Amino acid sequence: MEDMSAVAATIFDKNYELHQKHLKLKGLQPKTIEAYSRAIRRVGDYFGHRIDNLTEADLLNHFSDLSETHSWSSIKLDLYGLKFYHEHVLKKPWVAPGLVPARQLQAPDHLAASLAQVRSQPLHAAAHAAAGDALPLLWRRDGDRQDADSLDTARSHRHHAGRRGRHLIM
Repeated sequence: MEDMSAVAATIFDKNYELHQKHLKLKGLQPKTIEAYSRAIRRVGDYFGHRIDNLTEADLLNHFSDLSETHSWSSIKLDLYGLKFYHEHVLKKPWVAPGLVPARQLQAPDHLAASLAQVRSQPLHAAAHAAAGDALPLLWRRDGDRQDADSLDTARSHRHHAGRRGRHLIM
């Protein structure tokens, strides 16, 4: 039995290294690489390093157990990391589509009410209401108001301010 777990660990290590190479070659961000790698290590620990032939039931049990101790974002990262592993390392189709459904994001109440009001207006009225008299105004970080004639000056200021300047063209 010990020989089987040693073989499984060797296969896991080889595939983990291949996973690392794919993550880097695909140009993923370092934090994403770290999260996906952690996901594979966590799944490997959970299943005794035998993760190449997991079923939907196996994954359901794993993510169910994980949901009791980890946040939703950790679960999603583990799911995406495992899907990446299946696609790029194992070259297999994902065994559990729809296992963890995407969460529906809802707009805050004040935005939802504004959107509903704009959608209920005829198109030309909505466009006019959105543009209104605020169109030629610029607000700079320091709160000064500028009109459209000074747009080039504001752009020059933004260029010199770099990423620190906060400009909103309305």
